[in-house]
Amino acid sequence: MRKSVVALVYGAALLASGAMVWGAQANTSSSAVALKPATQSSSIVEKAACRGWGPHCRPGWTWYCGPRGWCRCVRC
Repeated sequence: MRKSVVALVYGAALLASGAMVWGAQANTSSSAVALKPATQSSSIVEKAACRGWGPHCRPGWTWYCGPRGWCRCVRC
């Protein structure tokens, strides 16, 4: 009797978890078309340096002068 109750409880749990997963759907072609403009505006290629070697800073850095007259290299 105990084995049948355990089997019934496990079966009900399996059925409940399967019912929750049943609603999961993959992307349809209409949603893929909606994402296309967003992917075209972005690029995986990124600039390595903003200007290359400058008179003061290395590549990836640019010369910036603050409001009080101090200057330093900052990241691009």
